Amino acid sequence: MVVNFDAEGESVSAKIALWAPDGGGATIEFGNPETGGSSTFTDDQTYSATAGKDSVTVYTDESTQAHVNSAQAKLSSGGELLCTDCSFIRWGPWDAHLNYKEEGVKGSTNVFAEGWWVAGDIIDQSDLPTDANATYAGTAIATVANNLSGDGWITYVAKGDLDMDWDFNARAGNLTISKFDQGLTPGGLTFSGRMTTPGELAGKNQFGGPLSLTSQLPANLSQLNELSGFATGSFVRGPHNFNAQGNFIPKSTPQGVIGNWNVNSANYKAGGIFAGSAVPR
Repeated sequence: MVVNFDAEGESVSAKIALWAPDGGGATIEFGNPETGGSSTFTDDQTYSATAGKDSVTVYTDESTQAHVNSAQAKLSSGGELLCTDCSFIRWGPWDAHLNYKEEGVKGSTNVFAEGWWVAGDIIDQSDLPTDANATYAGTAIATVANNLSGDGWITYVAKGDLDMDWDFNARAGNLTISKFDQGLTPGGLTFSGRMTTPGELAGKNQFGGPLSLTSQLPANLSQLNELSGFATGSFVRGPHNFNAQGNFIPKSTPQGVIGNWNVNSANYKAGGIFAGSAVPR
């Protein structure tokens, strides 16, 4: 996903790329009037962008484009802050309804998709510090699909706490999402994992790593013991990374971290975003 904020034009636009395991997928362009989209911008915390039929391209495999019969999509702001002193991080939900027809296939296909986006001013990998340690704290939010009862899937939004420590010299750290989905069990679920920087090999400011369930579960939720997933993220600059003259300070400790995460099991799935700000030492 790419999100662009135009302060002078008071508009927001975005482009989302979706992939399916079979090689199919779609791209959705939000907020571009040239392709039937629109954008509204009330203030720094309230904005939205839409997409229309001509804003969407659907692929049924890696090379074949499908005909889009109709499409409606919207991206909007989340409103509240996900962490302390991190108004420089933006986030919110998006959703899309696509109807398309594949060449040579009878009928059409309906796809409903929804998710979360998070955006910040990502720092160039070469400008990250190499001799600092930092701790970040914030929030993880996700859409949950739950069929633990066996009576059918229900979906809802759940939140948890984000904590991450990072060694910029080792280019590694530990990420923990705790108190997640407290409506499911007192104290919620806790997921933890070791993050490393495979993206650095491609010159990217990007880390990632597996997540596993580390909290103790009551007997009635023992089927959740198989939960596992993955997290990816990047470091972003905030006001603390600029001097009094407004110039960015290379190698300064990034003020924020953003990313996406997911966990899955046979009867419980969650996918969403996280954001955190550096904890003062």
